[in-house]
Amino acid sequence: MEISELYSLAEKRLLEYQKETRKRCSSERFTILLHICSMGRHFSADKVIKKISSKEHISLPTIYTNLSLFCDAHIIRLLPMKQKKKAEYEFCIGKGNVMRYVCMNCGREVKFENKAIERQIGDRSYSNFIADNFTLTVYGRCMFCRRMQMQESPKRPDETT
Repeated sequence: MEISELYSLAEKRLLEYQKETRKRCSSERFTILLHICSMGRHFSADKVIKKISSKEHISLPTIYTNLSLFCDAHIIRLLPMKQKKKAEYEFCIGKGNVMRYVCMNCGREVKFENKAIERQIGDRSYSNFIADNFTLTVYGRCMFCRRMQMQESPKRPDETT
């Protein structure tokens, strides 16, 4: 998706959200939104700060406040925390369903598709609710971490060497 198309969708959603919640419009908010639209797939608050600080002066609390607001407006979403890393975000506007496995040891993430899960969630009847998209995250340990754990497991006292 082109940056201009993503920004247009995000801007429209932000304007709707601000109207629904009676939040004021600010030029800083739209500046931050424009910058994050140009950042690519995943981004952190630190990357946003570095990108913006070189161009405009927007305070650190303002950036954090607006990232939280963009999450509330369903423009971006917080990605599952990876071990010993800072929070990362991704756009949820203009995207379909996201399903991923996340290793709790190394933080490795693998996205997958499963039409049966999508159908089951799509066919599910909720009263007065229509799902636009969903995120499914399955936590566990990847094959590499399981192998490493098996190799490092101590031998029992009754085992002979």
